[in-house]
Amino acid sequence: MKIGKIINKIQNKIDANKIASHQKTINRFVNTEGMDAASEAFNQVEIAKETIANFAQKHCVSVDIFDTSKSIYSNDEIQQNLKESLKGNLSVRVANIINGRSKEAIISSDVNKSYIHSKSNPMLITDPESGTDHIFTSHLCSEDNFIRYLYRHIAKLTSEVTSKK
Repeated sequence: MKIGKIINKIQNKIDANKIASHQKTINRFVNTEGMDAASEAFNQVEIAKETIANFAQKHCVSVDIFDTSKSIYSNDEIQQNLKESLKGNLSVRVANIINGRSKEAIISSDVNKSYIHSKSNPMLITDPESGTDHIFTSHLCSEDNFIRYLYRHIAKLTSEVTSKK
């Protein structure tokens, strides 16, 4: 009877340590400390944090997400106006862990908005009968929610900081 209780306590400690270790790994790759914890954007980012961390770990980058208005510390009137205009936006910074290169983007933190993503692809089609080449452009449009919009920016910034240029 006592051995069963001891084994259960040990198993609970092991489980707690696994969870803490996993959370520590996630926090090493994704930092959201600069976000307003009461915002809806923070709640959605926290839900997606593990997926972002897996992507960041695979590409050897770290991702910092913070409120843009909190990055301005001056009390000047101009700075206050800038702070007000940046309210409602998030800064996403992706840094390459290996070489230290980093890129940053400012995105909207409105979680109720649909974001339009459009992409055009030029295609070269050869007409075998006449031997002429025709260039066509196809357009792809899609609506993204906040998290998908964030993922697109993280992927774009990651490709920029990990490129061989």
